[in-house]
Amino acid sequence: MRRSNCSYDKALDLKPNDCETWNNKGILLYQSGKLEAAIKSYDTALELKKDFHKAWYNRGFTLYKLGRLEAAIDSYDKALEFNHNDDEALFFRGVAQVDLGLFEEAIASYNKSLELKLNNHEAWYNRGIALGKLERLEEANASLDQAIKMTTFPNSLEVEIYGCEAWKNRALALYILGKLEAVISSYDNALAIQPNDYESWYNRGIVLGNLGRLEEAIASIDRAIQNFLTVNPRPKS
Repeated sequence: MRRSNCSYDKALDLKPNDCETWNNKGILLYQSGKLEAAIKSYDTALELKKDFHKAWYNRGFTLYKLGRLEAAIDSYDKALEFNHNDDEALFFRGVAQVDLGLFEEAIASYNKSLELKLNNHEAWYNRGIALGKLERLEEANASLDQAIKMTTFPNSLEVEIYGCEAWKNRALALYILGKLEAVISSYDNALAIQPNDYESWYNRGIVLGNLGRLEEAIASIDRAIQNFLTVNPRPKS
């Protein structure tokens, strides 16, 4: 990694006005955990080429990692000013907007991102969460359903986790709507993906209890306890 950084420095000695090299150096610094230095590299790239949308995007991503959310959104806005079709800039702008509680704005960002990349399960999922925060529960369910469709055939642990979380959040929205049988079905689907998820077992048990299905409720909560203790073993006395 240090050798690569030196290579960029040598390249910049020869061509100090090469905005691509400054951008690439910023990426390397980001990957090395030197976030403030990365931003300085992106700033230099942008001084050389103000419409360099990749540098604006990378700057926004780095600012987000530093918790500077408003500045990150401003950078994503600039990236989108110069490239309207950057679905990732729209998506990550939505992420920052959610963190700031700007749920309407986040939904608008996710909508535009999905117009460009319809099969982005993360955008459907995050959109559903934002809609849920606004208590637009039917729309939230529909968005989470789309996320679930995109993760029907998981090919990685990350996709499986998103599928499980989508089912769990769908269950929560359905619970608020009073659709208890559908809640149980959602938890069943979550557990089909991650059978050791003690939160799903526990919440499933509570809903079964609300329906008066007490034996099933007890069995479900027992599974929750077993799985919880597996993950969080009790110390021996």
